[in-house]
Amino acid sequence: MAGCEQAALASYWMDHRPEAFRGFHVASGAPSGYAARLDLRERDAGVDRGVDAMW
Repeated sequence: MAGCEQAALASYWMDHRPEAFRGFHVASGAPSGYAARLDLRERDAGVDRGVDAMW
């Protein structure tokens, strides 16, 4: 999957499930990453091929 496609999927999920995301920061406070824990639903099929593969 290309970087642009990954960014589009991250944006989609952040728009639709913002509560699923957590940001991580280093001691200085600078951002260092994020993680998402998505509670997938049947209606999510067809949006993300990773979801489709797991469904």
